[in-house]
Amino acid sequence: MGRRKTSPGKSAGMADKIKTKGECAVNVIELRKLTELLEKIEWRTINTMGYRCISGGFATAEVRKINRKMVTVMLKHGVSSDCERRVYKDTLYIDRKTMKITA
Repeated sequence: MGRRKTSPGKSAGMADKIKTKGECAVNVIELRKLTELLEKIEWRTINTMGYRCISGGFATAEVRKINRKMVTVMLKHGVSSDCERRVYKDTLYIDRKTMKITA
């Protein structure tokens, strides 16, 4: 028995971060770049906002929509612990060609 192959759009680390609904085709290379960018956004948010030093600090970036030119990302960050709950939501737009965040 060999290893079970996963489809190009769903590999082990990418499936939980990027959920496409067939709106626009995404190739494997673009999917990897997008996953790396989402992880960088999460870590940058955690470090910049000081959540590393706070118990319950978190940041999650999820793809909401993909079209031909842009990727819409929902960034949730804040503190969620037994004594405090602050959650902030930001919408980011990423250019598909350059893979950079646009205004």
